Amino acid sequence: MNKEIVSKIIKRQYTIMMNEEKAMKRLLSVDISNMPENRLDGLFGMIEQHLGIISHAQNKIILLQEVAEQYE
Repeated sequence: MNKEIVSKIIKRQYTIMMNEEKAMKRLLSVDISNMPENRLDGLFGMIEQHLGIISHAQNKIILLQEVAEQYE
């Protein structure tokens, strides 16, 4: 198995995770004290989307590492 390809894909997934985390942190810093309920729902949905993308990228890394280990 080509370790360079595996390494580049993992690096790409980490970059995705970092970018999503930055975007999510911006949303988590929003002042919600006077926010209407429908806007809160939208905010929560956006945060959950970022969490889903981060989780998906983590799963890809783990799966790729397991597959790569099988072929060593």
